Amino acid sequence: MRPKTLALLTLIVAALAAFIYFHERRLPSSEERRERAGRLVTLEANEVTALELEWQGARTQFERPAGQPASAWRLVEPLAARADGVAVERLLGDLARLAVSRTLEGTERSEVGLEPPRGRIAWEGEGGAGAIEVGGQVPASRNVVVAATGRTGLLVVPGHFVAELERPAGDWRAREVVAVGREAIERITLLPAGGEAVVLARRSDGFAVEAPFADAADRDRVESLLGDLVSLRVGRFVDPPVPESIERTLAASAGAIELGSAAGEPVLRLDLGGEVTPGGDRVLRAGETVFEARTALASALARTPAEWRSTSWTSFESYRVERIRIEDREGALELTRGGADWQRDGVPIAYPEVGDLLYALTSARAERVVPLVVGAPVAAPTLTVTLLDGDGAEQILTLHPGGPDGVPARRSGREAELLLPGRMADEISARIAALRAARALGAEVTETRPAETEAGEPEE
Repeated sequence: MRPKTLALLTLIVAALAAFIYFHERRLPSSEERRERAGRLVTLEANEVTALELEWQGARTQFERPAGQPASAWRLVEPLAARADGVAVERLLGDLARLAVSRTLEGTERSEVGLEPPRGRIAWEGEGGAGAIEVGGQVPASRNVVVAATGRTGLLVVPGHFVAELERPAGDWRAREVVAVGREAIERITLLPAGGEAVVLARRSDGFAVEAPFADAADRDRVESLLGDLVSLRVGRFVDPPVPESIERTLAASAGAIELGSAAGEPVLRLDLGGEVTPGGDRVLRAGETVFEARTALASALARTPAEWRSTSWTSFESYRVERIRIEDREGALELTRGGADWQRDGVPIAYPEVGDLLYALTSARAERVVPLVVGAPVAAPTLTVTLLDGDGAEQILTLHPGGPDGVPARRSGREAELLLPGRMADEISARIAALRAARALGAEVTETRPAETEAGEPEE
């Protein structure tokens, strides 16, 4: 055989083997085929885009765009609202796994509650459409009789899914009020009743106050607010027509909170009414939905704009810092992270002393924050600390001569002065002194012994 012909045949055999290998990989195993054969319907829950439930004359319809997650499910009939996507997906999953217990031979539909059926489930999606008609319950069991698309005859299946069909349409509404995660919230506008609006906007190093002034925002308070927003759950829906008593409670407004995305598009407006009972649930409105819920969001609206200013000297977390430059009366000092240990001006030292300084810097909090006065004289700093992270971001911290109100501290990028307690400034200075005195790793310790007399006895 010619070499060229042999090479060609080899390529053909290799291509055929590859086709068979990849084709076989996509085919279900024998066990999977047996399992699928026992299922009532062929249904891929993640491919369904429309679902209709009918139970004893009441109809509920759901929709979601193709390829979207469970959170995208919406109720479209008999009311329009976000759906409880987890519950919808759970029902679809139950239907996909529904196994046939047995087939009824020679049985008429009218004999088993299928003429007309008690209920019906229909779906559409990328994988096609299908339906299940639900008849009566099998005596002395929890099974029900059904008829399904693609199956001949009447079938008996476990009836655990019937409880989901009996749910009123309103119970399918989503109870989480904010449909997005906290990382998707880019802007928060606080609109207290009778107070000044506060705008919080996400920046690369955390949230900042954008209005009524520009400054870093208090991280703990913003995180607490975000937590309260994404954890807000409906306690009780108030369906229209809204009772007059609820309207009055809603009118006793604590204010509103507006959420926005990175593109500036509104995500949600949440109106906070009064409390139904003192210290209990509050009436709220999100879009067109009125509901009652227990929440601490009113406390965020009660804060003054100044309370949203950050009191932290630095916005860096200790793990983020890769280099530290220090300048004080003793001179300059540079610390560089090197694995588990650090280097002081190129000499390795143990981590504990550096860790103590990092903790002192990142935990420093001002007792009071005051805006900088343009043109006001500034005393030369007594300490300058420059923090750098692995991406090259830099933050310069300075301490200035203290006064009766505290020790003035500043941070690059902030038009504000932080008044630190004197004890906090003293602690930072002590940590820097300990760093300067820290023994280099591997350095030998020389022990000084008392001088001895000729007789070999130590001198008294």
